[in-house]
Amino acid sequence: MPGEKDGELRETNPDTGSINDAQVSTCSPSQFTCDNGGCISVLFLRCDQKDDCGDNSDEKNCENNTCRSWQFRCDSGQCIPASWRCDGRNNCRDTSDENNCAPATSGTTSAPTPSPASECSSYRILNETDRAQGFIGVYKCDGNLRKAWYRIQGGAGKQMPDTCVPEQQCGTHAPGWLSGGHPTVAQGIVSRAVCFHWYGSCCRWSRNIRVRNCGAFYVYELGPTSGCFMRYCGDRKQVPVPPPECRNYRTLNDANRAQGFHDRRIVKCDRDFIVKAWYRFTGSAGYKMPDSCVPQWRCGTHAPGWLTGGHPTVAQGAVTRKVCFHWSYRGCCTWFANIRVRNCGAFYVYELIPTPTCWLRYCGNRG
Repeated sequence: MPGEKDGELRETNPDTGSINDAQVSTCSPSQFTCDNGGCISVLFLRCDQKDDCGDNSDEKNCENNTCRSWQFRCDSGQCIPASWRCDGRNNCRDTSDENNCAPATSGTTSAPTPSPASECSSYRILNETDRAQGFIGVYKCDGNLRKAWYRIQGGAGKQMPDTCVPEQQCGTHAPGWLSGGHPTVAQGIVSRAVCFHWYGSCCRWSRNIRVRNCGAFYVYELGPTSGCFMRYCGDRKQVPVPPPECRNYRTLNDANRAQGFHDRRIVKCDRDFIVKAWYRFTGSAGYKMPDSCVPQWRCGTHAPGWLTGGHPTVAQGAVTRKVCFHWSYRGCCTWFANIRVRNCGAFYVYELIPTPTCWLRYCGNRG
């Protein structure tokens, strides 16, 4: 990536998850790169008539800003989900999404009634640490969440919070919290509204759900949110500080390190390039190390390296794994190096060492 060198040391802010590097900023495809190097969401914040970057660069050239096929373009150039057009709420800051709307029609739908208390024994689990109301740093969405009964536990907390959650928490832009309180066991299944906090309004959007008190825990009949980025929260407030290697690591992001790269004129080696340190794969290299055998002559080297034993879960902590290097008739593990790997929740980091010889190289998983 222009301006960022493969192997460059990057430090991550443990409070926000943002990169503390004034010289380089690598924003995701769903983000806008500010002139000052910062990253903001393309959806909602770009061209919203508000200086979100801090240098006003997100409000420049808005007349030329384009939106994706599933989005509606506000008159200001701001992009919002097309499903929010004419929904009775001013989602565009300039309110243009509510212009020229046809009169709303009324209708009722009845939700299916499950077998009594079956939802207390048959449910799905929401337990991600980044779903906790105390978590800040990633942006995920429940727009594809399958309609079902769910229980909140583990790293996310014990239940859905029942007071307004600040924006940008729970690993999303607009966090969802339960309005109306939790029911007693005797009340059975009750209807409640989940409110999503955005633009200073604790209930900018809402979705009706059903809730049951199962005695020792609650279950919630949830469905996909009406847009992104909105997410149902857990009530855990104190989130553990990430391990040091999840905050301080080097990056490997060269396009010629990707497993899909195949050009025999490019032959590099990690024996002299890599020093023992923690690394993260990003950008054009991919987002992790491949965990199946990579063909020879890929990744800008002779013998490409891939991870055996699979990637760990967050709960497993830092684990030891073997990286195999594929070459010649000797097969997919001609040489190997023992390394350590940790799942940081949103990404993996690897404690790499110099390769045993040349030409060997650690691969990224981009095809």
